[in-house]
Amino acid sequence: NVLYRRHHKLVLYTHESMKAFTLIELIIVFALIGVLTSLGIASYAAYNGTQSVQVAAADMQNILRTAQSRSISQVKPASCGTNALTGYQVDITVNNQAYTLSAMCGTKQVIANKLLPAQVLFATGSTTSVFFALGSGTVANAATITVSGFSKTKTITVSQTGSISVN
Repeated sequence: NVLYRRHHKLVLYTHESMKAFTLIELIIVFALIGVLTSLGIASYAAYNGTQSVQVAAADMQNILRTAQSRSISQVKPASCGTNALTGYQVDITVNNQAYTLSAMCGTKQVIANKLLPAQVLFATGSTTSVFFALGSGTVANAATITVSGFSKTKTITVSQTGSISVN
């Protein structure tokens, strides 16, 4: 028995009148916390996968725009030496998850090598080479590059006029 003072009155509480959580109530609360935590982790993993594919597509779009910009501005890398610059090219290796930006001046002069994030791939059937002509920034043939992973897909398209978009 416990004696408390409450609002200027003495109140006697017995052990029977004091409330506590039962073991079953505690187990239910912890089970609900576990289920909510699992759902949160699964949602985060799905979001993270979606972001990986979006970032990979954006990086691919950026390297294509860099190649196009350099071909329009006719920036000639020092590695070309006295060889004539004809344009810039982006090559992808489907099996290797890699892509390369190169200046085309007699021989291919690699400017940048990039890799896709883990578990993100170039889809089979993607265009493996996009060449931007010097001065105009246009391409001879339209190109389609598909990046996929985590059950998500992004397609980068390059029109013959040089327009680059991601869907």
